[in-house]
Amino acid sequence: MNYLKIIGEIIKLRPPDKPKIVQYHVNAYSLVRRIKKILDYSNKSDKIFFIGDDDFTSLILYKLGYKHLTVIDIDEEILNLIKTYSKSNINTIQFDLRKVYKGKYPFLKEKYDLFITDPSYTKDGIRIFIMSGLINLKKNGVGIIMLPYKYKGDMRWAKLKFIEEFLIRNNLLILEIIPNCQKYYHGTKSSIVIIKNMTKQKDNKFKIKKLFGYKHFY
Repeated sequence: MNYLKIIGEIIKLRPPDKPKIVQYHVNAYSLVRRIKKILDYSNKSDKIFFIGDDDFTSLILYKLGYKHLTVIDIDEEILNLIKTYSKSNINTIQFDLRKVYKGKYPFLKEKYDLFITDPSYTKDGIRIFIMSGLINLKKNGVGIIMLPYKYKGDMRWAKLKFIEEFLIRNNLLILEIIPNCQKYYHGTKSSIVIIKNMTKQKDNKFKIKKLFGYKHFY
């Protein structure tokens, strides 16, 4: 089945944006760009893990024949819809990533070949979403991350510098950056950053040295 047709069908299934938990949908063209990159860095037998998926990217991959998909999300409506539309073939887990502040992390039972996330664009949000992917990623596994290009009309160079330093500090190789390719209906523009995990993550070592607190998460 042509993935352009699949994307056209899937975007109609998404519920409205939910600003309170920073759920904003990208447009169809952005999903096309996203899926192309996922296909470049994966195959249908890979185990793929989503940290948040209000855009239903997992459903698109499911329709394309991917078999090993897991989604964690704070939003039970999103998870229930994914479970329904995939006929329970996508593993769904409800988890509030703010539990990290209380020392609870989303460790899963197995390691994954690829993780995909579009995090909250605060310092804590970016670090916690990415690290939630890394602790469940195999050595040499790949992460596909949507990161800010323009946020509400402003270039955030300080934030981009912080992101680059954070990735390098955690021994992550930046494989590719596709700038300004994710456009959201409310105006934000993002880039796709593709990273490779160069070390084996230890379950007892969450590499975030300083967190700013709840009010800095969303």
